[in-house]
Amino acid sequence: MIDIVVVDWKNICKICSYSILSGSVACCYSTEPDEIAHRIVKRMFCIRADNPDANLIIASDKAPYWRHKFINKWYNDRGLEPIGYKSNRSSMSWPFASSKETLDDLYAHILNQVCNCLDAICIQDVGLEADDVWGIIASSEKEKTVQGITSDSDWQQLCGNNITVLNPVTNEIIIEPADIRAKCIAGDRGDNVLGCNKKRKDGSPGATMWGIDGAKKLIATHTESEWSRLVDWDTYTRNYDLIKLPCPLWNLEEAVYELGSIIKNPINLTYEESTKILDTFGVTEPVRKLLSDKAERSIWISKLRAYLQEKNAKKAEKSE
Repeated sequence: MIDIVVVDWKNICKICSYSILSGSVACCYSTEPDEIAHRIVKRMFCIRADNPDANLIIASDKAPYWRHKFINKWYNDRGLEPIGYKSNRSSMSWPFASSKETLDDLYAHILNQVCNCLDAICIQDVGLEADDVWGIIASSEKEKTVQGITSDSDWQQLCGNNITVLNPVTNEIIIEPADIRAKCIAGDRGDNVLGCNKKRKDGSPGATMWGIDGAKKLIATHTESEWSRLVDWDTYTRNYDLIKLPCPLWNLEEAVYELGSIIKNPINLTYEESTKILDTFGVTEPVRKLLSDKAERSIWISKLRAYLQEKNAKKAEKSE
């Protein structure tokens, strides 16, 4: 039995939205917001049905992130032109018919409704990404079983003992901790975090950077004392502080205390709840009924739970 489930909200929203573009699952509703709202709510109800007695925590990003300030300071302290954290994402093409602002508003309203319906706690504090919330909870919880739900591989670095990560795309449960050293050497293109320069023979930084394949080979063929002399260590340390969960620069006890105060006093997500709002953001009648009718939700979850149990029993029979 899992005691605590931590959901990466932004990741779930992205998966449910982009799944429309793949065409792998037929759409149920005629408009894009209708379909996205339906998929997100259905996914969250499935998570609750799978974990009916767990403490459900939804971790939601809230910019500006602490990593923005950290990386700007790092460049400024060295007299270099700052390269903004995640600043490369603004140039990415937008694949949806609905505007980004419309979908962001949709995600916010659905988050409010989901928290109310599924008895979930939302942690959404300025500066924190979902990664940080997961990092604090997973690294501080020693006795209870904790599962993160995300396709973000960074969460996997804390797996082991009582900590697992469920990838909602593949349905794979990861139990082994991920090694982030190669990523710290190669950087993170998605977040616009540059990799380490290769060292010259005289020890000075070279003109080229390590790629992920080269970084993995370097670690596999050299001892740590050997490969650490072949990378720009200043950059490696920066990337380690950005990628490691929780951030090594934090006092974990203080972070747990601050997070605990948020959990005990959850943020009041005040969004107007009206038929007009629900119409605007494409919440369909079937989904709306589940959101507003507690009795209907209980029936739906009971049926879904029975279906999942039957499905798992048949799987077990086949494996035997």
